[in-house]
Parts: sequence; structure tokens; C-alpha cells
Amino acid sequence: MTDRPILFPAPMLPALRDGRKTQVRRMADSALAGCARGDRLWVQEAFAPMAEDGDDMRPVDRNVATVAMMKDGWHQQRGAPERSGPHDLSDGRFHRARWAPALKMPRWASRLTLIVEEARILPLQAIGRADAIAEGLDRWPPRIGGLWRWPSPHHRRLWLSPVAAFGWLWDTTHGTPGERWADDPLVVAITFSAVADNIDTLAPD
Repeated sequence: MTDRPILFPAPMLPALRDGRKTQVRRMADSALAGCARGDRLWVQEAFAPMAEDGDDMRPVDRNVATVAMMKDGWHQQRGAPERSGPHDLSDGRFHRARWAPALKMPRWASRLTLIVEEARILPLQAIGRADAIAEGLDRWPPRIGGLWRWPSPHHRRLWLSPVAAFGWLWDTTHGTPGERWADDPLVVAITFSAVADNIDTLAPD
């Protein structure tokens, strides 16, 4: 079993947490290409490093932070995961926060862990309809709609084909020749189950 970090943009996090996103694709030359069943991926996201100051919170350098605040109000407590949870942001701490990029998130601050069920190397365009939906697409209108959309900020666009929607989204983050949808590069397709907990609170298999 190997533990690795994995980056996700903020719009994908709700899809991970509610179980709509159960697959992810990365380039086949990435570190994730070595994933195998049973490996664990701890999710990195944008966060604000904070420290408790009495009943308040104050922004601090990430190297000395004791609390990681997420953009939806979740507070991840360093060394005390049982105290982690959602918080009311009406007290102003959100506006005082200094946001750090996802890449800087330390392992203790992660609140979501992905357990790898399968990892396959295959051409990008080998993705099928069910796989594209498993990448986190949402039906529109909900329940009865025949169109598909990505989470905000991409929700203004709608597609009949989930595969076409996935190809468009892929190209928004892969514009380098050889990596684009039209180039059909090799990717690692990872199927996973998500656990809403820090990786170090989980018992190893």
C-alpha cells in the first residue's frame, strides 16, 4: 500500500464528497501512474493556515498552523481530528484568511482520502459514457434532465454527450501539444472510493 497526494480544484470537491466522482484521469507519465488497488490518495485543496487565539482564529504561516480552514468553512484540526468539522464563517475569520494553494496543503490538513480500487493505463479517448459520468458530471435539470454539466464555474455549459463534456473539460487544463483531447494521449484512469476523513485517522489494510 502506497500513500500519495492528489490535487483537485475546488469545484470537484463536492462531487467527491457526495459520491458522484469516483474516477479521475491523469497523464500516464505522472506519479499517479504507479497506483495499484489498495493505495491511498490524500486530497489537497486550497486552504487557509490558521491558529487558535483564545476563542478566535488568526492567520499564520502554514508551517506553524494548527488549523486548516477550507473555503466552505470546514476546519481541520492538527493533532485533534475529532475536533474537525464545519464552522460558521459569519464571525469574520473567512475575510481575514490568507489562502494557500492546494499544492501547499500538508498531509495533516487533508479532510478527504481516496482508496484506489483500480488503475488502468489506456488512451484518453477510450473513456466511455459511464466513465465520463463517473468523472463528476451532474445531470441537468436534476433527476429528469437529459443534459450534462460540470460543477461551477463550468456549470453554464451543457452537453448531450458526457464524453464530449469530459473532452472539453480535459482541454481546459491540458493545452500542451501531446496532452490535448485530440492528441489522445495515454492516461492512468483511477477508480476509487472516497472516505471523508484524514488519511492518518484510517486504519491501514
